[in-house]
Amino acid sequence: MPDTATIVTLIQIGVETVAAVRTDVGWLKQGMKELKEQ
Repeated sequence: MPDTATIVTLIQIGVETVAAVRTDVGWLKQGMKELKEQ
């Protein structure tokens, strides 16, 4: 059983990864919109 500090660190890494992926997806969607409008 891993200790609490390890679990907290893993959760923080997971949250940061999800946030980064969402940001990337947002940028991609915005880019696609701009391409379609041209």
